[in-house]
Amino acid sequence: RDTARMSASEGEFGEEVIRLHRVFEDWFAGADGASLDEFVDALSDGFVIVSPDGRVADKRRSVEMVASARGSGAVAISIRAPRLLVDGEMIIGQYEEHQARELFVSSRLSTAVLSRDPNAPGGFLWHLVHETWLPGGEPRQA
Repeated sequence: RDTARMSASEGEFGEEVIRLHRVFEDWFAGADGASLDEFVDALSDGFVIVSPDGRVADKRRSVEMVASARGSGAVAISIRAPRLLVDGEMIIGQYEEHQARELFVSSRLSTAVLSRDPNAPGGFLWHLVHETWLPGGEPRQA
């Protein structure tokens, strides 16, 4: 069976979301051995992210922004309520992302479009992420 057409379980989707966000935590904290390769290699060439404030960034810009934030400070990222919305050749899922950084916290709802790719670090290739603030989730003092 073609792995690109295999279905994903909700658990696999959640594990992939958590895996990628652990890469961010390590990178932002400046952890020894932290590498952006797992992030870069998980993004499709046409990757796009829409931030909660409506800014759009392609793969190149996304990588630049994350790369420039190395060692910018520890952030704890909690992924909650991952769920699949569409499970087929393209996988569409949603999750809550709660961040705590120094004195600030924020919460967003993210919708992501992925596909299976055995060559990608977590077995999934990310095509699109669209984030929106959860009610009361804009960055605020903790």
